[in-house]
Amino acid sequence: MIEQLARAHMSWGLGSADRWDLDQTTGIITWTFPEINADAQAASTLMALAVRVTEATGYYKGPGNNSSVIITFGPVPLTNADGSVSTFNIN
Repeated sequence: MIEQLARAHMSWGLGSADRWDLDQTTGIITWTFPEINADAQAASTLMALAVRVTEATGYYKGPGNNSSVIITFGPVPLTNADGSVSTFNIN
């Protein structure tokens, strides 16, 4: 387990963050890294990782030039015309 944590620490660059914050209400940890320039491919890869790690159903990328707001979401309930409801999940 310690080796796995060490590999994750190194590959995710956790030791290189300028700061980190914990929202104790939501349990979300946020890291702030030195300025990172990422192209569209790198941003897509990071978003795919975030969706996978959080087990999100998908994400929405809002408009932006220098930075973007990205929101992940979970299961999506769908209501049919007859009133029946189904839930869309990605497993």
